[in-house]
Amino acid sequence: MYKNTPAEFKMREELITTVIIEDEREARLLLSGFLKLFDELEVIGEATNAKEALDIIRFQSPDLLFIDIDLPDTSGIELSKIIREEDIPCQIIFTTAHAEKAIDTFDVEPLDFLTKPFGPPEIEQVLSRFKQIRSKIGRTIPLDPIEKIRIPTKSGFIFIRPEEIVYCHAQKATTQIVLVTGEEEDTSVSFGRLFEYLEKYQFLKVSRSALINLKYLRRVDKKKKICQLYYNDKIFEVEISRNSMKFFDNINFFTVG
Repeated sequence: MYKNTPAEFKMREELITTVIIEDEREARLLLSGFLKLFDELEVIGEATNAKEALDIIRFQSPDLLFIDIDLPDTSGIELSKIIREEDIPCQIIFTTAHAEKAIDTFDVEPLDFLTKPFGPPEIEQVLSRFKQIRSKIGRTIPLDPIEKIRIPTKSGFIFIRPEEIVYCHAQKATTQIVLVTGEEEDTSVSFGRLFEYLEKYQFLKVSRSALINLKYLRRVDKKKKICQLYYNDKIFEVEISRNSMKFFDNINFFTVG
């Protein structure tokens, strides 16, 4: 169960993704340290308030959420109600120094309620309960062998593969995603968060507000400071910054002449 178990354990057991929502730095570091003791757990995000947490949860869809009840903006209980209303499939574990607040959490049906201070033994019990639930219900949706990501929109969600995205553009309050079909989708996920996730799929930030899929890059016009992205018969033009122009000068592509 802990890190001193055989190394091959992680290969046999599917990773359980986790997000920590805790505004106190010391408590957040302590919990993160505890979670890292378990090979089957992967902490994929941390947040100090409800707004940050929703940004991560909506985009990453973690398995487990460790939510402190006493958050600075919206309480952990109110945050969990939003998560349930949006039907985000995750298990919630509340953490608090006030045991009497447990009764207020029943409506959102948390997996567990941990009273501070707690440690690895209590977390181990949480994992045991989670595994029992997962073994009974299994996965309601079979995994697509080609990874899809879920992105929240004004009307709900879109489920797309990274290669279906040509580029992203930051707006005032949203991020616009342009697809290979020419369709445009607006999401509340921040431009920065989107870049953090898509960077591993060979996306490049070409300005403060634009992110392109290098797979579709065809032409760079240094005078006009634009790049052209091609998909089938469609051409997309995106403005690029001076710093990004330097990147294109130095990028390790084969050059003729």
